[in-house]
Amino acid sequence: WSSEVNVEQSYSCCEVQHLRMASSPSKEEITMASSNSASDDCGILWVGATNTWEYGPIIMTGIGGDNRFDIDVAYEQVNARSLVVFGKNSVDMHFRFNSLGIWSGVGSVSPPGSVSGRLRMSRLVSEPDTNRLLFAGATQYRELWAAVWDGVVFTNVHHTDSVHSFSAVNHGAAFDGQGNAIVFYVPAWAPLRVCRRVLPDGSSSWAGVSCS
Repeated sequence: WSSEVNVEQSYSCCEVQHLRMASSPSKEEITMASSNSASDDCGILWVGATNTWEYGPIIMTGIGGDNRFDIDVAYEQVNARSLVVFGKNSVDMHFRFNSLGIWSGVGSVSPPGSVSGRLRMSRLVSEPDTNRLLFAGATQYRELWAAVWDGVVFTNVHHTDSVHSFSAVNHGAAFDGQGNAIVFYVPAWAPLRVCRRVLPDGSSSWAGVSCS
């Protein structure tokens, strides 16, 4: 193991409490998203060619709101752009891309109208060999919703269900190798079970709930 290296943050007031990291599929690059005890979110890149943290840190939000688990990061597997998702103490999911060290402006995705809670916990995953990404987020009212990045825009936004708790991350997201997007979660109405909703490849409609 190497010696310890301090990673500069854009904030110095508060301790870092949550980290998410993802590696590029084709470059010596890692993107890290972090959130501190004041719920400030930050993004920064590790560049292997220079063996340093660069192109940041950049503040995502300084809104606060007890949403330290609202961050996640993943890479498009073809374009090799990283995407950081985060909350801003609102119902919307916000995001920024990094491509070749340049951070995009802030974009946002609104949940279905049936979702009224602020984003508190996020999961973001990549599909192999494509630019598709799957987002799943839970609110402080335990509402679970999902959206798929198709390489251009977020589509198939869906109010999935209610999760058992918002004080712990009890949902996940994955692609199954056949192009199907799957959200797994512990439902509020059956806390001893694990359920899933599937968006079949090529479909615009999420399938019904299946539990085990």
